[in-house]
Amino acid sequence: MSVILAKRQPGGHLFGGSHTDDKTARVGDYLPAFNIALKKQGFRRVYIEGCAGSGERTQTWPAMPLLDGEAAALQAVSVPGSARLAIQATPPFDRYYFIAKDENHCAALQHVAADFPDRSIECHCADANVLIQRICRETQWRGRVGIRGVAFLDP
Repeated sequence: MSVILAKRQPGGHLFGGSHTDDKTARVGDYLPAFNIALKKQGFRRVYIEGCAGSGERTQTWPAMPLLDGEAAALQAVSVPGSARLAIQATPPFDRYYFIAKDENHCAALQHVAADFPDRSIECHCADANVLIQRICRETQWRGRVGIRGVAFLDP
């Protein structure tokens, strides 16, 4: 997992804890294995994430007064979330659907998607319960080229 030290940005997505780190690590390990297993089978692969959040989260770490002196402030660390890990998975998925209800999270997901212009990414500001059903109904799972996917549903 890559960790980027940064000053906390307004609107940083603060949530989670060690359980979140464990969950995202598992997602980050599983997705490349899924794609490798199915790539040679000729399937097109889709990734659907309801409640995708902002694509990353901000953690705060205690200051280090020994190194930073009396003016030591909390360190804000940006950690990739499951959405960013999915986009970074190699080999990549053929299509990505990210759904977030919060408009600020949707905007952040759009920025994450812009970092990967070679990926087919759709970001939706919607109710995941409704949109995931529509995506699944409209996807041609069977046909000349079969489609397989991963749906990550973590409220």
